[in-house]
Amino acid sequence: MNPPLPGGSPGRSDLLTVNVTTLYPGLVIIEACGEVDTATSPMLHKELTAVAQSTPDTLVVDLTNIDFFGSSGIKTLMQLHRQCIATGIRLRMVAPKPVHRSLELVGLGSTFILFDTLDKAITG
Repeated sequence: MNPPLPGGSPGRSDLLTVNVTTLYPGLVIIEACGEVDTATSPMLHKELTAVAQSTPDTLVVDLTNIDFFGSSGIKTLMQLHRQCIATGIRLRMVAPKPVHRSLELVGLGSTFILFDTLDKAITG
């Protein structure tokens, strides 16, 4: 598990694990693994908010290992999106097809900068 950022820490539940990595100053990666639903989205929200409050230049949310992504996850990402806009953080997401499809179905596919691999999201 990666070291926590000030004001935040890696989180874990039985259904969701969140790891935070500072790749280099100004670039933070948040990797979520498991399921994002009404039970786990508060933990994801807490971790995302803590990292965004540290105001990195770029925040990459890696959802590659998400097995289930419910509407509460979409709400959490929208809250993060608003926070990043307000603070000038570049938000990038690695979204597998199920997450991408969920965002498209609710009309948010073009709201986020989506990538299909972490390497592409890092290099922009």
